[in-house]
Amino acid sequence: MIGEPLKKEENRGLDHGAWSMLVHLFPAGNVPVLQMSIDRNRSFSQHCELAQKLIPLRLQNVLILLSGNLTHNFSHADFQNIDAQPIEWAIKFDEIIKNAIINNDIETLINIDKKSDLYKINHPTNDHFIPLLYLMGLRNKIDIATFPHMSWQHATLSMRHILLN
Repeated sequence: MIGEPLKKEENRGLDHGAWSMLVHLFPAGNVPVLQMSIDRNRSFSQHCELAQKLIPLRLQNVLILLSGNLTHNFSHADFQNIDAQPIEWAIKFDEIIKNAIINNDIETLINIDKKSDLYKINHPTNDHFIPLLYLMGLRNKIDIATFPHMSWQHATLSMRHILLN
């Protein structure tokens, strides 16, 4: 489907990004799952292009779950207090991303690491941001993005959920 070879690893279990959601959605474990790993060598634009190749799955009513965080900085997290007040730079970055999603502004997200000084403090590594690029790559022009849940954890972790309808 994506036009390139895949490497299958059957002995590796599900990553915490997958099982942490699936255990709540399908506690009986009675749903087939295919987990994709993130290729850190791809550019943000290439991740969006790969996501677009997966659109036929969406058209077949395949549930596509993506996990990450809009903000994800453990070095500034307050692990003594899950309900700590969020840090201002995390709030600002979450708002930038939320607005880009509302406006279907994929260009802002593809170039966020070059255009926003807030990116690196919110994402010291790219792995928790890249799933958002897949969401945007899978999005069609009539999708409406909603945010069924929003909370903060440990002052730096936006727990914003995004749903495309």
